[in-house]
Amino acid sequence: MKKIFVALLIVLAALGTAEVHTYEISRDDIYLEFNNVAVNMLEFTEADMLKAKGSNFQMKEEDGVVKFTAAEKTKIDLALPLGVTYHLQIDDGKYYFNDEVIVIKGEDGELVRIVEGELQVIDPKENFTVKINQEGILVWDEDDDKFVKISSEGIFVQQDGTEEEKNGFILKLVGGIVNSVADLALDELKKNRSEIIKEIINREFR
Repeated sequence: MKKIFVALLIVLAALGTAEVHTYEISRDDIYLEFNNVAVNMLEFTEADMLKAKGSNFQMKEEDGVVKFTAAEKTKIDLALPLGVTYHLQIDDGKYYFNDEVIVIKGEDGELVRIVEGELQVIDPKENFTVKINQEGILVWDEDDDKFVKISSEGIFVQQDGTEEEKNGFILKLVGGIVNSVADLALDELKKNRSEIIKEIINREFR
């Protein structure tokens, strides 16, 4: 009984130290920065206030950036209003996201975009684009003017205005497997967008 009572006191003490910070959103774009603060849970809400809940941390706006800082490593729950684009500035690129899209932009202009039902990888330096969507995997090489599509129907190569179907049994089998994997991956991306954003924040600001 004594042990249960002590455990209850510890839980109540932990709950008692939780702090809630809010910030009223007045712009369509907000920059975020984290220092010794990781995100435990992230969700998008219809409120007009950004809300952070945790222990022993500070949240303040400075030069247009909402900063989350702590003397020692801590975790927070973060609620972000819908309809706002959030930016993360890192050493080798930029991230920005909202409840519909996640964009990762490299320092050389390369781009990864996760939108509803599609993953896009664009490398302007190499003139190369990859798209993964419900139709399959689409690869476009502008330098060689070549387009490759991998779907459940097979593998198709388009070059110099002509299209060739790679329709052997094995290639169709491979195309179907790849397409199924792509569908599963896209479903996970759609369902777990908040988790992806949380992992990006925690990795880049750890």
